[in-house]
Amino acid sequence: MRACFLALLLAVAGCRHGFGEVEIPVARPCIAAADVPPSVPPAGRLPDDARHAADLLGAVILQLRANERLLRALIAPCTQ
Repeated sequence: MRACFLALLLAVAGCRHGFGEVEIPVARPCIAAADVPPSVPPAGRLPDDARHAADLLGAVILQLRANERLLRALIAPCTQ
C-alpha cells in the first residue's frame, strides 16, 4: 500500500509543468545624474590679506550651502 502511495505521489509530482516567476526587487535611482550639482571647486591659494581670504572662503561656504539645500531637496522623495 505504501509503495503504491509513493508511486502515485512521485507520478503526481512529476506532472508539474514549469516554474512560477519570482519577482526580484531591483534598486532604481531616485534622481537623474544630470540633476546632481557639480562639486564646489577648492578655494585654492588664499591671499595674505585676511579680509580678502575671508571673502573668498565665505563665497565657497555659500556655494556649499546652496548645494546642500539642492541635494536635500533631490533626495527627499527617496527617503520617504
